[in-house]
Amino acid sequence: MDEAKEKFGTSHDSAKEAFEELCALVDAMMVRGSEYKSFFFQKYLLKNLQIWHLAQKIANLASLAYARSLAGGDMFATYVCHPTQI
Repeated sequence: MDEAKEKFGTSHDSAKEAFEELCALVDAMMVRGSEYKSFFFQKYLLKNLQIWHLAQKIANLASLAYARSLAGGDMFATYVCHPTQI
């Protein structure tokens, strides 16, 4: 903070230089922020896709268990894994 006070207090040129440095830092932070935002959005989409695939897998397994129960399998699967209950 003392360094910033010295730059702003000495002359107009040094204040302008300090302001330009500050602007450069803010620009760098904005670019980095948009990179992070893009990264986390891609990660979010990947997780949603994984959840969708798992839901499809569960639905397929449940319907397979229900079909097996109709074909004469165990009666437990008929009541537990009925596709309308998912």
